[in-house]
Amino acid sequence: MSDRGVDFLLLRIAQLKGMASPELLCTAALGVEDAIEQRIAGLVAAGWLQNLPRGVRVTPAGREWLSERLREEARAADRDACALVYESFVAPNRAFKQLIYDWQIRGTNGASVPNDHRDAAYDQAVLERLDDTHRAILPVLDAASAIAPRLRMYSSRLSAARQRVAAGETRWLAAPLVDSYHTVWFELHEDLLSVAGLNRSDEARAGRAD
Repeated sequence: MSDRGVDFLLLRIAQLKGMASPELLCTAALGVEDAIEQRIAGLVAAGWLQNLPRGVRVTPAGREWLSERLREEARAADRDACALVYESFVAPNRAFKQLIYDWQIRGTNGASVPNDHRDAAYDQAVLERLDDTHRAILPVLDAASAIAPRLRMYSSRLSAARQRVAAGETRWLAAPLVDSYHTVWFELHEDLLSVAGLNRSDEARAGRAD
């Protein structure tokens, strides 16, 4: 990947996370290239990332540069291909949203209550559905990567989170402060919308905001 491509990738990850430690950025960009920390330092020196006590965030100058790159990416993308990819994402997305809901909330005596995770059999049944979700999203990612190659990173990030969940580290399913499956999925959704030239308002009008 070119230097410009790596800058694009890192700034977009930082933008989607809002605030990210260098360690979290390195984890998210794993496999892109070596010396990611030096790349982050270069973006700070260029004034595109700002160092803060809790991590780095994109500066106004960085957002301006990134916005132009995102517009270029969307203009270059094949509209018909984007539409097909996004349509293929809708069903796995609904299934995954339901999985996360069921992980966080469960029905008890006719009421919906927070899942206290004391029922191991219930939790295991929910977690087993993650394998189906993962198998469903991989071909979507293959097709998306053919349109925008930087989206290839989502396959490795989702796979890494899934492996940690399978190893018993269940916080990697939905915890917000790590590169969890849910965190990566949210960022993937935002990027698919961006490449397709869509936004959340478009989703609501299409009846897909549930």
